[in-house]
Amino acid sequence: MLNFEHLLNIHKDETAIVIGNGPSLLNVPLEFLKSYPSFGSNKIYLLPNFTPTYYTCINATVIKQNKKEIKQLKCTKFIKRGLGFRKDYELSSLNVAMGCIFSYAPQVCVWEGFTVTYVILQLAFFIGFKTVLLVGCDHRYKFDGLPNVQVYMAGDDPNHFSSEYFKGQTWDTPNFVPVEEAYQMAREAYELYDRRIINLTENSALDIFEKGNIKDWS
Repeated sequence: MLNFEHLLNIHKDETAIVIGNGPSLLNVPLEFLKSYPSFGSNKIYLLPNFTPTYYTCINATVIKQNKKEIKQLKCTKFIKRGLGFRKDYELSSLNVAMGCIFSYAPQVCVWEGFTVTYVILQLAFFIGFKTVLLVGCDHRYKFDGLPNVQVYMAGDDPNHFSSEYFKGQTWDTPNFVPVEEAYQMAREAYELYDRRIINLTENSALDIFEKGNIKDWS
């Protein structure tokens, strides 16, 4: 396991892109994604001709199903501890069922908030970013059944930028209530230190963060 105390504020006062995996990501120009340091997650490697600066995955199911592809990624990786990634930065994480806070010390522990994006926002704060630009955060999903349940996706995936994203794999249905509570905590944590989270996602259903336009940041 790598110690990442040395990462504190290495991007002090810079701007980062945090990339969600929604269908709208296909409308984001690659030039824009490459114009700032970036955070990707889960199966971002399915996006052609792009590798993020930083990669995060804390979902054990996603990691186990895609371990080979994740290991092949050539970037700085933050992975849930205990899943065979000891050459990368390993994260101890807690879920919302135990309560939720915004961790200013992710090298000790992060809070999952039922979404990897919340984990990334904690990491981005620790690394020093003053402004975070969200793209691909559509915040809407099509699924049958209850939230926060593992289900098998037999056909094309309608919820992500690639129809192959979870096709033929198990995935966790979303639970919007704790996710939005976590996002509100992230907004308050950033604003407390005069930092910003700006949602640049086209037609996003996520209304917690201030909205912006990619053109203003290109």
